[in-house]
Amino acid sequence: MNQTGDAIGFATEANPYPCNATMGFDDHNLTSLIHSPDPQVKPGWKEFGWGHGRVWSGVAEPIDAIGLDEGGPEAGDLQLRVDLPRVATRGESVSATVTVTNVGSAPRDVTTALNLAEGDLRLTVTTPSGQAVDARDVVQSTMNASEDLSMVRTGTYFGESLIHSNETVTITPEKTSYALTSNVQDPQYPDVTVEREATREDWDELQDLIDPAKFRALPATLGQPDAADRGGEWVEITVGGETKRIDLELNASVPEIDTLLRKLRETRNDISQK
Repeated sequence: MNQTGDAIGFATEANPYPCNATMGFDDHNLTSLIHSPDPQVKPGWKEFGWGHGRVWSGVAEPIDAIGLDEGGPEAGDLQLRVDLPRVATRGESVSATVTVTNVGSAPRDVTTALNLAEGDLRLTVTTPSGQAVDARDVVQSTMNASEDLSMVRTGTYFGESLIHSNETVTITPEKTSYALTSNVQDPQYPDVTVEREATREDWDELQDLIDPAKFRALPATLGQPDAADRGGEWVEITVGGETKRIDLELNASVPEIDTLLRKLRETRNDISQK
């Protein structure tokens, strides 16, 4: 709605205040409801001032994020790359990795807020019809590079067994490694190692299954791993340089991470057959 001062300012002798006040939206306010307050409330964006009235020193005709981007300087020696899955089904959540590279010869200072959450990174998505849409309209969450998942490890162990008693799988964005080792080395049963290249699709799927905050909240030990030599299992994630490991009974169910456990067990069983 318009402020009281607006209504007073618009009053005339033929249509005095407060009789000129109506319960409705004029074109300016209707546009504001559609496009604002997004351009104003995001960090580093435009200030509100005193509302949207024409009389006072408020925001002029509102514009969306795409309009705010127009006319900005370009840095020819900085290269921005956005990596996305090649195919995504309608309604599917996908992860995008944004990388900025200095391809010039001189050092460049780059803002630490170069992400969608803090506002210095702005992306547009072009629909099949050619319409440019602000990426913030479809982004569900953002994560700084310092908070990225960098490694997932899992394995099994039998403390009282001697030969081929420990399995370890290490997964990174580049590769998946498997190792089968013994508690006591025996030339007749050498260690077994397998390595294969990871795909972007596999890594994206794994990231979607991990909630770092929920994982960190779990205790380090669940149940009685390897009690009576029934075997133990463990899962470890590294996020932002911080590593958290959880030990559990072999093939146990953990409701908070059951989907992740199923995926890791499938991966371990598959690569161990190679």
